[in-house]
Amino acid sequence: MAAFIRCGAAVRSQIVASCNKGLICSAVFPQTLDLPVFSSTVPIRPMVTSVTEKEKLIDDVHRKIDYNQGISTQLFESLTASLESHGTLSEQDIGLLLHICSFGPFDSSSDKRLQFVEEAWNKLEKHGVSPSIKLFNIKLKAYCKNKKDFNALDELMKIKSMGLNPDKITYSLLIEGFCSQGDIDGANSVLEAMKTANLAINVALFNSFITGHLKAGSPEEAHKVLELIRSSGLNPNAQTFFKFAIFYAEEGDMDSVNKYINEAEEQGLPLDHSMLLDLHRTMITNGHSSAAAQLLKTISEKGIFSSMFMQKSCHLVAEGFVDAAVELYTMMPKVEEGKIVINSGNFLLRTMIVNGHTPQDVFNIADKIVEISPRSLAHRNALNFAYRAGKPDHAMELLQHMIAKNHVIKVPYIVPAICAFRIDKNVEGVYNATGLLLNLQGSGIRDDKLDQLVRCSYPALQHCGQSRENIVERFKDHKKLWNSIFFLDDLNTNGFDAALQKAEGKALDGMAFQWSDAPTSFVKHLPQDIDSCIEALHFIHEQDSVDQENFNYLTSRVVKYVMNQRNWPVLEKMLDNLLEKKMKKLCTGTGSYSGQRSRKGQFLSMEQLDEMSEEEVKKYQKKNPDRFLPRLVLLQKAMTADDLETMKQILRELQALGFNLTIVQTMKVITKLIQHNDVETAILYFEELKKLTGDSYRENIPLMIGEELIKQGNVEGTLQMIEVAKASKFPVVEPRSRSIKRNILASMLENAPTAEAATKVHSAMFESNPILADDDVMFIHGAYIKRISSTETDDELVNILLNMYQTHRTFPFHDFVLERLIKKEDVENLKKVMDLGNAAFGSNFFHHKLAFNFIRCGMLARGATVLKTPGFKLNERLINVNCQYLVKEKKIDVLEALVNVLKEMAVSQTSLLRHLVEGYVSVGNLKQASEAVQQFAMDYKQPPKSIVNFLIKAYSSSKDEVPEALNSILSIKSQSDQPESDSQPSDSDVTSAEDIEATGHADMLPKS
Repeated sequence: MAAFIRCGAAVRSQIVASCNKGLICSAVFPQTLDLPVFSSTVPIRPMVTSVTEKEKLIDDVHRKIDYNQGISTQLFESLTASLESHGTLSEQDIGLLLHICSFGPFDSSSDKRLQFVEEAWNKLEKHGVSPSIKLFNIKLKAYCKNKKDFNALDELMKIKSMGLNPDKITYSLLIEGFCSQGDIDGANSVLEAMKTANLAINVALFNSFITGHLKAGSPEEAHKVLELIRSSGLNPNAQTFFKFAIFYAEEGDMDSVNKYINEAEEQGLPLDHSMLLDLHRTMITNGHSSAAAQLLKTISEKGIFSSMFMQKSCHLVAEGFVDAAVELYTMMPKVEEGKIVINSGNFLLRTMIVNGHTPQDVFNIADKIVEISPRSLAHRNALNFAYRAGKPDHAMELLQHMIAKNHVIKVPYIVPAICAFRIDKNVEGVYNATGLLLNLQGSGIRDDKLDQLVRCSYPALQHCGQSRENIVERFKDHKKLWNSIFFLDDLNTNGFDAALQKAEGKALDGMAFQWSDAPTSFVKHLPQDIDSCIEALHFIHEQDSVDQENFNYLTSRVVKYVMNQRNWPVLEKMLDNLLEKKMKKLCTGTGSYSGQRSRKGQFLSMEQLDEMSEEEVKKYQKKNPDRFLPRLVLLQKAMTADDLETMKQILRELQALGFNLTIVQTMKVITKLIQHNDVETAILYFEELKKLTGDSYRENIPLMIGEELIKQGNVEGTLQMIEVAKASKFPVVEPRSRSIKRNILASMLENAPTAEAATKVHSAMFESNPILADDDVMFIHGAYIKRISSTETDDELVNILLNMYQTHRTFPFHDFVLERLIKKEDVENLKKVMDLGNAAFGSNFFHHKLAFNFIRCGMLARGATVLKTPGFKLNERLINVNCQYLVKEKKIDVLEALVNVLKEMAVSQTSLLRHLVEGYVSVGNLKQASEAVQQFAMDYKQPPKSIVNFLIKAYSSSKDEVPEALNSILSIKSQSDQPESDSQPSDSDVTSAEDIEATGHADMLPKS
C-alpha cells in the first residue's frame, strides 16, 4: 500500500477526494470512538418490568464492561448464541459483539478475537442488517486494538462501495491504521482532508503520529510531535507517553521504557495498570523475556495493584505464553484497594482448557499453582473447567494423571464425564468412566458410588444401546455387583416377582443392599406385596456373598418403615414370617419390635398430644402422672404463649421427675428465658446444658446472656460470658449463626453503660482468642467507635483510631469520623485521620472519601479542589457507588451537589444523569427528573433510551401525564444512528489545523 501512495499525487488526491465527500462538519474531534447504545454505564434499575433472559445476559455484559471486569470467551459465546436464538439480530446487537472484540474476550488470543470480528460482521448479511458507518468504525477499532495489519486504503474503498460516508471517527482510525505501519504519507493524506474541512484535531490524533514516526524509524520526528502538542495549547495525556513506551517495549529496550514510564509520572499522567501490563505482554510476545522480567519487578514494586492482571494473564495464556502468565500471577501483589485478595490462580487453568492446551500441560500448571497457593484446589478446579468447556475426554485424562500422582478421587469427579459421554452416545467413554467409578476405593464413598452406578452409569449404558450381557462381559470382575444392580432395577420397575424371576440362579453382591436407597425399592411395594417381599428377603439371605451386616441393614429398615406406618397387622405378619424361615443372618433384636408395638399402643404420641388443647393435655396428664411427655407439650405451649411463670413451674415438675431436657429443648428454654430478661434462670439452665454438651455448646447462648447482663449494667458478668463463648468448641458455624453473633456483640457495645465499659468489652472480644471471623471484624469495630464517639473528644477519638489501626490494622466508621471533623473544622485531627486513611485504604480511595464528605457537609469548592488535584485519578466505580448510596438514602440534595461538582470532569455524564434521575424518581420528584433529562439533551446529546424509558415508566406508575418533551426525545432517539457514548474532549484538548498554522508552527504539522 505504501508503495502505491508514494508513487504520486494521483493516489493522494483520490484519498483526499474520497474523504472530503463524507465530511461531517464538527467543532471537535473525539479522543475515543463513539460507541452504540450499549455503552452506557450503570444499568438502569427499572421500577416494574419483565426482563427476558437475553436482556439479563446483555445487562451482565454491560456491567462487566462498565466495571472493567472483562468478558470471557464463554460469556461472549453465550451472548452470541442468545442473540441468535431470539431471532433477527439488530444493528445494536452486532455493534455490541464488535465492540467486545476490541478489548476481549480476555481469555482469547488476538487471532481468535479477529475471527470473532469477522463472524460478527458476516451476520449483517445473514440477518438483513444494512452496514452503517458506525458499525464499520467499531470494526476498524477492533482491528486497531488487536494490531491487525489492515490496508487502510482498501478499507476506505470498501466504505465507499457500500455507499457509506466516512465520518470524523473513520478518519482517526484510518490515520491510526496508516501510522501503525509507519506510513506517514498515507496518514498525512487523511490529515489534509481534515484540514480542508477545518475539522478539529485532538491529542489522540497526534498520539497516532507519534507511533507512525517511530515505526517509520524517525524518533526525532516523534519527539517533534510531542513538542507540537505542548506548543499548540494542547496537553499530552498518558497515552502520549504510552505510545513511546510500547514502541520501545517491542524493541526490548528496557531503559527507554522506564524513561517514558517515569516521565509520565513526573508529568502527573502515570500509566494505568492496563497500560503497564500491556507493555509487559508486548515484551513477552516479542521475545524479550528478560526485559519483561525486569519490567514486572518494577511494576510489582509499585505496591497496590488492580485485578487487571488476571485478564492480562489469561491473554498471555491464550497467546501461548503460559509460563509468563504464571510468572505474572506469582509476581503481582495480592492486594487490591487496601484489602488482601486471595486469588487461587485457577483462572489460568480455565484459560488453558478453553484454548486447547493438553491435559498434561494443564496438570503441570495446576501443580505450580498448588505450590503458590496450597489451598487452591487447582486440580479439582481444572476438572470442573474441562467439564464446563464440554471436554469430558480432557477431564478423563486429567483424572488419569491425578490417579497416577495418588490424588484422592471422589465420585463427583467422575459422574459429569458419564453424563457428557451419554449425551454424545460415546459408549467407550461411558465404559471407561464407569470403570474408574467401579475401581474407586476409600472410606465414605460406598453410598455415592452405588448411587451413581444405579442412577447414572447403568442408564447411560442402556441409553448407548448396551445390554446387561454386554455390561457384565465388560466388567467381569464386578459381575455380582452388576447382578445386584439389575435386581434392584427390576424390583424398582416391575416388582418382586419379576426381579426374583430374572435373578434366579445368579449370584448377588451383598454390598449393594447396604446402599442407603436399597430399602426404598422394597418398601415401594408395601404393604400390598408383603408375601413377595418376604420371599425376596429370603432370596437375598441365601446368597453366599450377603453377610449378616448387609442383610440386617436392609431388613431393619424395611421393618422400621412398616412400624412408622403403624400398620401393626402387616408388621406382625412380616416378623412372624421372618422368624419362621429361621434366617440365621437375621438379628434376634428384630423380633422385639412386636413387643414394642403392643406397648406403644397404650400411650399417646407427641404428635397426638400436640393436636390437643391445653385443657385436654392437662386431663391426660392427671391420668398418667408419671409420664413426662404431656409436660413437654405443655412446656412448649407455655413457651409459645410467652407464659414465663407456667414455663418455670413445668420445668420444676420435670426436674422433680428426674427428666433431663435434650440439648435442643434446653437451648429453646434458655433463649426464651433471655427474651423475658430472666438472666438468673437462663444461667442455671446454661449450666445444665454444659453438663450435656461439655464444651460443645453454641457460643451464641452465653453471648445472648452477656447481652442481657450488660443491659442490666453487669459488665463483669458480660466479660465472663464472652470468655465462656470463646471456650466453645461447637464445630459448625452457619452464616445465619454468624450474623446473629455479630449483632449480639454489636448490641453489647451499644448498650455498654459507659465508654470505659465499652472499651473493656471491645478488648475482651479480641484479646487472646478473638471471637469473631475476619469478615465481621470491621462491623464490630464500627459499633465500638460509634458508641464511644458520643462521649469522647475529637483528640481522644483520633487517638483511639490510631491505636486500633496499630493493633488491628483497620479503620472503621471512617465516613462518620471524616464528616464529624469536617463539620468542626478540626484541621489538625483531620490531617491525622487522612494519614491513617491513606495507610489503611490507599491514597486514591481515601481522597475520594474526603471529597465526598466535603460535599456532604456543603463545602462544594473544597470537594472539587480535592477531585481536581493534579495527578489524582478519578475512580468512577467509587463515584457510582457513592451516588447509588445517596439515591438509596434519598439524600438528593447531596447527590445534586456531587453531580454539579463532577459535571466538568472526566466522568461519564450518562452515568451521572442516570443516578440523578433515579434519585429524583425515588423521592417522587418526576418534574425535576424530566428537566434533568431535557437539560442533558441540550448540553451534550440525546440521553440514553433506557433512561428515558425508565422515567416514562415512572410517570405511568404514578398515573401522571408524560411530558411531550420526553416522548419527543424518545422518538428522536429511535430514529438516530448516533451512539450513546458521551465522551467528548474538552476545549483544552482540541485545536484545529488552521489554529496550528496561526501559531507559526505549521512546519511542525505531522507530515513526511
